[in-house]
Amino acid sequence: MSASTPVPSLVHRFAQMPPRLRLAARFALDHPDEVAVRSMRELARRAGVAPATMLRLARSLGFGDYESFRNEFIDSLAKLRGSYGAKAEHLQASVGTGQASLSQPLEDAQILAVRSASANADAAFAAFVDQLTAADSVRFVGMRASHAIAFHFAYVYGLLRDNGRLLDDRGGTSRDEVERLGKRDAVVAISLAPYTRATVELAARAAERGTAVLAITDSLVSPIAQIASRSLLCRAGGPSFFNTMIGALALVENILARVATRGGRAVVQRLRRTDAMLRDAGAYLDEAWSDGSVAARKPTARRKRAPAAQQ
Repeated sequence: MSASTPVPSLVHRFAQMPPRLRLAARFALDHPDEVAVRSMRELARRAGVAPATMLRLARSLGFGDYESFRNEFIDSLAKLRGSYGAKAEHLQASVGTGQASLSQPLEDAQILAVRSASANADAAFAAFVDQLTAADSVRFVGMRASHAIAFHFAYVYGLLRDNGRLLDDRGGTSRDEVERLGKRDAVVAISLAPYTRATVELAARAAERGTAVLAITDSLVSPIAQIASRSLLCRAGGPSFFNTMIGALALVENILARVATRGGRAVVQRLRRTDAMLRDAGAYLDEAWSDGSVAARKPTARRKRAPAAQQ
């Protein structure tokens, strides 16, 4: 962990701490990543102390509450940078060969990511959705790991409105599409550390043209947050070698739900037309998607070809 964590203070004050606080402090020193991803109660259980002891430890270091103490560890963990190989090496050193010990820290990091998404203020969500729904046309961009998030956003948004399209740079034409955008349009840019250069460059060019840039990212000082007119944040760091994408997905689903609630009768009618189209196409095997007017289509076995006659 970096010097920005409470670790130096823990080391400096360790000898003067009462025995129970020393137990809690030793556990925090030996397992800094667990402080970042586990609850106070679970951490206390693992350290062999009462939850109140963890709170006393935080206050002894000058923190007003335990959450502020833990946030320092979370921020340090999120700042862990380097290649995937370096992160994998860190991961292996943290858990050794016992894979059973990895499941809970990963789950805790994922829970934190989802909670971080919902922690954005309602006013921030409202402002983001205001600009999104006011745009004449919307382009969604996310490269590399964020591509799946951008695709999902564009796909579900397309069920609600017909003015959105995914920028995926097939054929190298993404820049061309951005050049056609204007001040009444919007680009939704998704990028988490390590930030993809192509996404940042497309967002920057859109901003230069006066197009609204709406960012989904992991820091107010990320490259796309500094470009964007509106940003929503989620936590992406965790104990694995690869950042979790669950927080970004949670943000997207929250935004889409808000867009749907604003659409009124028009959204309901549009979705009913989509329902009918999907039923007619037999898109899903689930019988719940057959309303009786269209027979449920079942996959048919391929007929075997008769062997050719002997010459």
